[in-house]
Amino acid sequence: MNERIKNVKLGYGSPWLKYFSITHENGIWDMVSRKDDPLCATGIVKADAVSIAAVHTPTQSMVVTKEFRYPLGDYEYGIPAGLIDDGETAETAARRELKEETGLDMTEIIQCTPPLFSSAGMTDESVPMIFVKCDGNFTSKYTEENEDIETLLLNSEELYKLMRRKDIKFGARGYLAFVIMMSLALI
Repeated sequence: MNERIKNVKLGYGSPWLKYFSITHENGIWDMVSRKDDPLCATGIVKADAVSIAAVHTPTQSMVVTKEFRYPLGDYEYGIPAGLIDDGETAETAARRELKEETGLDMTEIIQCTPPLFSSAGMTDESVPMIFVKCDGNFTSKYTEENEDIETLLLNSEELYKLMRRKDIKFGARGYLAFVIMMSLALI
């Protein structure tokens, strides 16, 4: 534990999310974590989930998800993603999640980032972004019944039009993946 942190105390926990109060040199900071022992207490970076930036090889299109997200009360446009199960590597989780959410098969891993932190003022959740190639056809037969996900294949022109819309919500990692994939001319 960093010397600036004096104590980390669990306030409330559920199987999926824990609320902690961190006593530090200047007061108290509240945070949430998916872990029983958060990063600030252990210093151990362990990825919680994966985000999958996928190019559908047969169509040279970006795999885009439109998923209902309860905290937003609306649909979010992004990329396939999901939690890493115990014993899984990020790459294995990416392969499984891509199949579950879209029905598509991963054929190649292009790049895997280190675990990324998207809201470090609130959580220690870390998520590597895995850039992949895939093929196959969409199916929802592997999707969990509580998930409301529509999968789209968008070429660079269609993706650019989507990104310019002001009337929809984007996931941060998805939007970043769209920019990266377009700038590298991968789609």
